[in-house]
Amino acid sequence: MSKSVDPPGLNLKPPPVLDRPREESMGPLTEHFAGISRAYGPITAVNVAELAGKEATVTTPYREAAEALNNSPDPLRINYTEFDFHRECAGMHYENIAKLVSKLDRTFESQAFFWTSGPVVLCKQKGAFRVNCIDCLDRTNVVMSAFSRHVLNSQLEAVALIYHPSDARGSEIENVVNDLWANNGDAISRAYAGTSALKGDFTRTGRRDFGGILNDGMNSVMRMYSSTFSDYFSQACIDFFLGNRNSTVFSEFLSKLTSTDPKEIIRLSKIRAAAIETSTDMVLYPGEKLIGGWTLLSPYDIGVKVGGNFVEKVLLISKEALYIVDFDYSMVKVKMYTRVPLGDVLSIQKGAYILSALQEASRTVVDNYGFILNFRPRHNASRVTSYALRNQTDSYRTLFDRVGGALKQPTSGGSIVSNVLSEAAMGPNEHLFAAFKALPVEVEREKRADGHEEFVAAHPGLTCKQTVDQIVETIRKACVPIGSANVPDFVVEADVVSLAEAQRLASFYSKFEYGLKRLLWLGVN
Repeated sequence: MSKSVDPPGLNLKPPPVLDRPREESMGPLTEHFAGISRAYGPITAVNVAELAGKEATVTTPYREAAEALNNSPDPLRINYTEFDFHRECAGMHYENIAKLVSKLDRTFESQAFFWTSGPVVLCKQKGAFRVNCIDCLDRTNVVMSAFSRHVLNSQLEAVALIYHPSDARGSEIENVVNDLWANNGDAISRAYAGTSALKGDFTRTGRRDFGGILNDGMNSVMRMYSSTFSDYFSQACIDFFLGNRNSTVFSEFLSKLTSTDPKEIIRLSKIRAAAIETSTDMVLYPGEKLIGGWTLLSPYDIGVKVGGNFVEKVLLISKEALYIVDFDYSMVKVKMYTRVPLGDVLSIQKGAYILSALQEASRTVVDNYGFILNFRPRHNASRVTSYALRNQTDSYRTLFDRVGGALKQPTSGGSIVSNVLSEAAMGPNEHLFAAFKALPVEVEREKRADGHEEFVAAHPGLTCKQTVDQIVETIRKACVPIGSANVPDFVVEADVVSLAEAQRLASFYSKFEYGLKRLLWLGVN
């Protein structure tokens, strides 16, 4: 199972993507607004993202969610306002932000501000603004700075330091406030995006010029570089410190120079669990009882340890047989499986399974461990579904030839698996093997209060070696009643692929490519 996605940093303005339906978002949204309402009073939500184009992917659902919240039986209400910053301020007309301030004039009046005279409280602030754009950096800071200047002018008028808002323009106090907001925006932006804030010239001076636009262009390019080459390690650290990922996130980063979203880890775990369940329903013989099931990395072909394509396969074990299942994760279908009676299992070899010697994470034995299942081909049956025949006949014909079989004509009947590979024509002393490499364990099943199970991040989690040890022991115990495990050295410890072998197999091109990536991503070679 694999998924290829271009890094978002390779686009100066990548389109936002929603990965959850609104129904799943209403709970967190309600809790969020309830929390800030308890802390600050009535909330006015100001959305300054685009109302059309790419950003509408976020803006429209946000508007609909706000409307649903206000129409719900819950007494919680928010005042939702939209202001398409890019459209309203196109052509450097940033003075048009005054339209938004004027639109919210009554809100400013109702919110008021905190004012005391000695021990006497003359006025209290009632409510707050919640301002957002897409990443809540540049447009958000510009709009909030405008709001702060408007409130400051009201406060100065209240204490008779100015008689009209225009009196404060260009004054020393306004310059101090502008610098405060610009510095605040730059600090947040450097922490989040690696550069100073965009549109900072307007926040700092109240004017927008071509020099500021040119500076924003340079900062945008630097942000693209940062998001492409630097953000992944920062995100890996954040996920680890928050407990969303275990220490394997650093192994993953050193191996791929990227990291996977924790939500994606949970999603993949659910998909793998579903693959085991579906495979069990489709391939186990009637009356067979499942003992265990796992998803493991394995070469596409049986009888191969390295080279070629590696895919995720499902390995099932019952009281009668082992099942090696090729599963189509995108279509949620079994493509092919090989059934090996437990009596035909000859031996199991477990040990280091090093597929790459380029980085430290892929050389650590406990995190790169696997096993080889040796079996007689006399009684095993390999079957391919009619779905696989319709879609990938040529590739499966090649695979059948590889294990010494031949395609039979479809059999009659209503069986899900309708095409059978004939038993391999091999001598009694010959054997086949299948190689498997353990996948890192990132999540665990945990029972909720209602009794249902859910997937949660595993910390510290099992190592790949511990996972293999458990799988091999399960197979060994299942083979004991059959008698096949009652032979010397049924389970042996020996490298599947040693580090020395992996180093010999590494090509010059792969070494050069990885060295270049390390230089760009980490600044080291």
